[in-house]
Amino acid sequence: ARLARLARAGSLVAVAGCLNRQTEAAGSLSESSRGHQASAASRAARAVSASAGCFDLQAETEGELSDCADSERRVLGELRDILHSRLDGHQLGWRRLADAYGSAEQCLLCYLRAGEGPCDAPDAASRVMRTLAFRAHHNLDRPDITDAIEGHPARSSWPFVMAGRAPDGCPILFARLSQIDIADLIHAHEEEEITRFAAMWFEQALRAQAEVLRSTGAPCRGTYDVYDCAGVRSWYKVIHDVKDCRGVLSRIFAAGAEHYPAQLDRCFILNAPSVAMVVWRILSSFLSERVLHRVQISSGVPQELAEVLGG
Repeated sequence: ARLARLARAGSLVAVAGCLNRQTEAAGSLSESSRGHQASAASRAARAVSASAGCFDLQAETEGELSDCADSERRVLGELRDILHSRLDGHQLGWRRLADAYGSAEQCLLCYLRAGEGPCDAPDAASRVMRTLAFRAHHNLDRPDITDAIEGHPARSSWPFVMAGRAPDGCPILFARLSQIDIADLIHAHEEEEITRFAAMWFEQALRAQAEVLRSTGAPCRGTYDVYDCAGVRSWYKVIHDVKDCRGVLSRIFAAGAEHYPAQLDRCFILNAPSVAMVVWRILSSFLSERVLHRVQISSGVPQELAEVLGG
């Protein structure tokens, strides 16, 4: 496939261009998808609406639970009731969080499903409240999140791009790992600033998924993350830097898992030599079992990636 050849060549611009052309070709909505747009708009409207200081979670999620099992419906109702009593003074932050997910239902379900065990409403409610505080602290509700990312001092050391959408609508994140210097990125900035920058990147990916929900009426399963290892000059330096920065990296990974749950659908790590597994063993210790099951590491370009991206 052309996509596979481009990825093997390590051409970031070419891969992104190919993905965007695929997106344009596959991006026209079917008639049935168009029929869902009114429903999607309704979800978005409920996610940002409130009446005279009274924020009604019941109205926002009512009638939108067709994909939920009965047990999950019950826990979702419990979560809604808990948050109704806790959101006083946080209504604006909640509206913006729900809007970032595309709907209140999608937001609550992501937090419910984030745990390793059975759905737990009190735990999910606590997560939501911690996320509202985190978002306020790092100003993540700002409408110009993309401009903020591009203007951030760390952007030049962050070789990640949003590379359009796959044919199924999932946003694609692409990075050439040969262009990142972990030690330089971490040591050149305060940890809080690096955390804020990483959070803005997570936020941009989350909003891209919300756009899928709004445009198609169907929830997005998550992102496809594609990391190309081709061209890394010194894996021993990478290993050293990851070990040296392990504490900061683990806290950034933890912030992503805590405040942006259930965002990854699949992760493909391409052109990985055997020594890359040393780095992976360190980084994998920061990840949940749920995420680990979604990661595929290959010495080349797997056929599954070409199939997922329509190549």
